[in-house]
Amino acid sequence: MQIADQRWRAAIEESAFAPPDAGFAERLRDVSAAAEAEAAVLQEAASAPQLRWNPIPDGNASKRLSYELRPGGNRPGPGELWDRFDEVVAALVRAQAGTDFAAIADGFRTLGELTAQLARAVDAERGIGPDPAGRKAG
Repeated sequence: MQIADQRWRAAIEESAFAPPDAGFAERLRDVSAAAEAEAAVLQEAASAPQLRWNPIPDGNASKRLSYELRPGGNRPGPGELWDRFDEVVAALVRAQAGTDFAAIADGFRTLGELTAQLARAVDAERGIGPDPAGRKAG
């Protein structure tokens, strides 16, 4: 759990003061991988009855995302994906305020999947690789 948490914090910190540059999609992929790692560890924890999650109050920003990923930030890519992203983050924050490991794991897993999709969309928007619908960009 500590390793996954460290990876998560590192991905968010990397994104925290980043300029709006070509590395945005790569930072999204880092956040995606870190969220997937959190999901895996938390899913495992869900099956260990002796473990307990310490709820994170909604006001605690330690597990929240960096400015470039929040509404109002410079977020390239499709607006509808970012709207969904905001919904997923809000649901994850609500889950973290509770004690259900499985719900928190699901939130991180969904966040990881969506962030990977956003990274592909940003690459496609910039003419790098295939777009999220599978068409070749460029």
